[in-house]
Amino acid sequence: MLHVSRLTRAGLAAALVLGVGAALPSLAAEPAVYSDDSGFIELPAPLASTSDYAFDFLTCPEAPPNQGVDAWVYALPEEVALGGAPVTVTGTDAAGTTDITAFVYDDDCTYDRVVSSDAALTFPLEDDDRYIAVTTAVGMGTALLLEVGAAPTGEPSPTTSPTSSPSAPPGGGGGGEVMTRGDYSGGVNDPFYPEASTGPVGEIGPGGQWGMRVIRAEQAWQQPQATGAGIRVAVLDSGLDVTHEDFQCPGKIARLDSTAYPRFADVTDTDGHGTHVAGIVGACTGNGTGVVGTAPDATILPIQALSPDDATADRLAEAIRAAVDSGAHVINMSLGFSAAGVPGTGSAVALLGGFADDIDPAIEYAVAQGVVVVAAAGNESFPVCGYPALADDVVCVGSTDRRDLNAWYGNFPVTPTGIALMAPGGSGQVFCDVQSENVLSTYSTQAENGCAYPAEGYAGLDGTSMASPHVAGVAALVYDRLGGQRSAAAAAAVKQALVDGAVDLYTPGYDPMSGEGRVDALGAVQAVTAVTPTATPTPSPTGSTSAATDLALIAPGTGSTTDSLPVAARLSQGDERVSGAPVEFALAGPGGSSSTAGTTDADGVTTAELPLDLAPGSYTLTATYAGDSGRQGSSAEQAVVVVRDATATTLAVEGKGGNRTLSVTLVDADDTPTGLAGRSVVLFADGREIGTVTTGADGSARFAPTGRDRGAKAYEARFAGDDSYEGSTATA
Repeated sequence: MLHVSRLTRAGLAAALVLGVGAALPSLAAEPAVYSDDSGFIELPAPLASTSDYAFDFLTCPEAPPNQGVDAWVYALPEEVALGGAPVTVTGTDAAGTTDITAFVYDDDCTYDRVVSSDAALTFPLEDDDRYIAVTTAVGMGTALLLEVGAAPTGEPSPTTSPTSSPSAPPGGGGGGEVMTRGDYSGGVNDPFYPEASTGPVGEIGPGGQWGMRVIRAEQAWQQPQATGAGIRVAVLDSGLDVTHEDFQCPGKIARLDSTAYPRFADVTDTDGHGTHVAGIVGACTGNGTGVVGTAPDATILPIQALSPDDATADRLAEAIRAAVDSGAHVINMSLGFSAAGVPGTGSAVALLGGFADDIDPAIEYAVAQGVVVVAAAGNESFPVCGYPALADDVVCVGSTDRRDLNAWYGNFPVTPTGIALMAPGGSGQVFCDVQSENVLSTYSTQAENGCAYPAEGYAGLDGTSMASPHVAGVAALVYDRLGGQRSAAAAAAVKQALVDGAVDLYTPGYDPMSGEGRVDALGAVQAVTAVTPTATPTPSPTGSTSAATDLALIAPGTGSTTDSLPVAARLSQGDERVSGAPVEFALAGPGGSSSTAGTTDADGVTTAELPLDLAPGSYTLTATYAGDSGRQGSSAEQAVVVVRDATATTLAVEGKGGNRTLSVTLVDADDTPTGLAGRSVVLFADGREIGTVTTGADGSARFAPTGRDRGAKAYEARFAGDDSYEGSTATA
């Protein structure tokens, strides 16, 4: 069994049981176009499979010599191995239907992912999926049946990231009311915001909302279009006190449609944790009451993912999907998992695929729809993010105190694929009389509040639970700044802005103690250019009978400075595709502009490559069809973040003693590496700087150590990076 807890230190004791075995809703039933009942597994493999290991490392694409001992490997025929095709694998032994785990490999034998279930397993194929190694953790003598359904017949999506989804809440309900933009240029009058005492000039004092001052939230609100207006932040937690005085401003709270989501109809917060987190995200601000919120004009969508009576993995997964389908731009999860109540073990469960059937796919769905998912790192002092902060593409948030030092209790912000940041979470004081060192926010009046501070309905808490909503609130500010149109590209731009605007705490750039740094609201909103939402169709002249057109734009959300950006557009007139039409592509931003053009083919599609010889930063990509005598013009746009190109440095030691020479090579990290000429690489011997070399035309350089440096035990080459290329290091 797994346990889920709210990530305040004091709340760890109030764990709720969470079952792992809940499966995803089954895919729509489709007649099988391929079936194979030849599979048979003799023995269970609860931890690792020797048959799968042999296939992965030795025999792929051929079946392993021990096929069927503790795994059965299927090679799908090419004609059925199509993206989107539903696969069902059923395993049956003498005791009945058993649990199934499948390891999926691409057609080039590259391991891709693991999916599992406590019964029959159903999942969609992705492009390039070809081999499936099936195991069971409990079954003895398990007979297998694999069935593949037909792939969707609609037009396939490009392999680049999805480009858009509704900015207004889709048909999941939740209401369409949003807050109007406030004016905070004259400061705010919320009584608990100022610090209680002052220290030396420039030092953040205790008391009040020191976290807001550390991240420069109020300065961020002074920037154009950076208050969170029109942005919806889903708080997946213990609920929300909707009667609280600091959530009564018009448009502050949105609710799920109780008919569509009866499981989440009640948001009563008898714990207090969810109300505290929601207040950090976006309590009413400038209302002369209580506290301020990081995103003062954002709308809060409370979802009781942590219910005392229902706290299963499938509940959290459903909550994530409900948030996405109800228009959330940002999701905050100040919660964590553990196995059998052992703190911090959720990370290990996640890395072993324990959430591959429920929470992981829900997070993937959210990310694909343009939602920024933020989660607390955990409070076990572990050297890695807990789960779900560890999941792919999630922003993992660790905790700092008001001095910008790591909180002693917080997990390190280390995650394999997501973004890791720090934010104010409190110093870890557990006594009521020192709450000024913790994070002050709203607290549910429906919950017992033994340490009300500085008044009833408010409290100072500490934990990565408090750090995470600071980042979620800043994400809302940046999403507002980018125009609020939800898309995967816009979400990528938001996350990049969080990184670009962060304050380095320790080693410059990323380090495992502080991740990418401590979030800074002003820095994040200044990292992007404000985008004012505009209607995309070009209106026809009065009285015109020309037909309306629709232009869809598809492009990656990021690109490297020295590469090109693949772009595509599709032009439609009603249900028909328009061929032979000219389409112009333009990329513009503070670092310059780039443009190209193409002509639509018989399917109404045109593709092109946009050169990215531009400075890193946030840009707007626009595709435009000007129209003609019979058709109206149309256009589409999306955000694109240009980043520095990655590099790779190699270092070799040749010869011994007086003949010792260091050979350095610096290349870009593209699929076909190219040497980088004229770059300075600094050399070190046993940690001492011993010289600098400049790379030649092929990206290489040589250096001869002298004196004691000839006998060094370790050498290092460091390229610091420049405007176009990221830094890299090598040791020998």
